[in-house]
This record gives sequence, structure tokens and C-alpha cells, in this order.
Amino acid sequence: MTKIPYNINIDVAEGIQNEEALFPYLYACNIACGAHAGNLDEMKRVIYLAEKYNVHIGAHPSFPDRNHFGRRLIVMDENALYDTIANQIEKLNNLLQKPLYHVKAHGALYHSTAHLKDHAEILLNVLCTEFPYVKLFAPPYSELEKQALLRGIEVCREAFLDRRYLTRNELVDRSENEALLNNIQSVCDQFIQLTQHQKVFTLQDQWVSLNADTFCLHGDHPMVLDFLEAIYKITN
Repeated sequence: MTKIPYNINIDVAEGIQNEEALFPYLYACNIACGAHAGNLDEMKRVIYLAEKYNVHIGAHPSFPDRNHFGRRLIVMDENALYDTIANQIEKLNNLLQKPLYHVKAHGALYHSTAHLKDHAEILLNVLCTEFPYVKLFAPPYSELEKQALLRGIEVCREAFLDRRYLTRNELVDRSENEALLNNIQSVCDQFIQLTQHQKVFTLQDQWVSLNADTFCLHGDHPMVLDFLEAIYKITN
């Protein structure tokens, strides 16, 4: 089968073990590096599948917080945060036969690096020092994107297909009932608006511009395969 003709990425190696069903549709995957989920065996298993289905491999570092799946902000000093990000990416990179394609932070680290200048700088310091060749998946219009572009790092702007937005770069908090899109039509509608019209409908009933290069679905969403199959049908 042919892939979905858009850069669709999914977070994987998080214990769901649904990757083989998902990968035929995907352009890229974000592999958990053991801090919020996953382990070496999971990473090896998913790397094998990604190579089998020609899916680009990215590292998905997070705060070291398995109890809360990396979705809670943890206060760390700069050196400790640098070290945990670098060590997680290196753990995955050491398992690869090909160069690492990209890095995408997970959960609370994704949001803190997007909005907090000091966290953004720490992540970018890791990339510039340890992995200068990789792309960065980042929210459009974010502090992270701005700082990365100033440093000459290649950025892929990311939008979410299964999450509701407040503004063009702020997602509805997962603690809210309306944070996730849970039906096929809603996800397909958001996919069409983002890919064809570069806009998204917010929780405040407003259309806002959102120009993205890559589009994320969450691998732990119970309907993720249904979403991919539906998107495949409308693009092929």
C-alpha cells in the first residue's frame, strides 16, 4: 500500500505495541527513550518496524517521570535537564544504523520548551552540541521555534490532528474534557483544514491560522488506527 501523502507522525514505544498496524501509513515516528515510557527492548522492536516500513525515526525525550507519563512539569536545574535530554537521545541514537532524523520533546517537556525560554535553550543546546544534524519538531510560533531558527536548526512545524486548540500554538489542557478529538469525522475535518487551508477551529469557536509541516496523532489514542485508515481513504 502507499503511505498517506502527508508528513504524519506518531508517538510510539510507549507500551501499546500497536506500531506494526500504524507504520504502513506513517512518515515519521517519535520513539520514547525510557524516561516517560519504554525501554531498550521496546526501542529495538520499534526501530526494526520503522526500518521495515521506511518510517523516519525521531527521539522523544521527556522529563524523567514514568509515574505521570511525562505529563507533569518537573523542576530541574539546568545541568540535570540537559543531561537527561542528552542521555535519552543518545540511548536511542546508539541503537540506530542510520542517522537520527529528528527530535520531538514529549508531554510537559514539549510544552515547557515551547513556552519557557530557559527550557527551550537547554533543549537547543543539546541539539547544537550533541546532535547538530537532526531536525526539530516544534509548535509553530513558539519560543522554541524562534530560538531554533536563530541558531540555524531545521524546524518542522507540528500540528495535532487529535487535539483541540485554544490558539494557534496552545492546546487545550489534557485535564479538560474537550482536550481530545474522539470521533473520526472531527479528526478528518481537522486534517483537511490544517493540510489544505492552514487553519484550525479553536475551542473559542474561532478560526486561526496554523501553518504546519508535520501532523501528529497520538499512538495511545484508542482510535488511532481508525483515524489513520480514514485519513488514508480521503487522500488516496
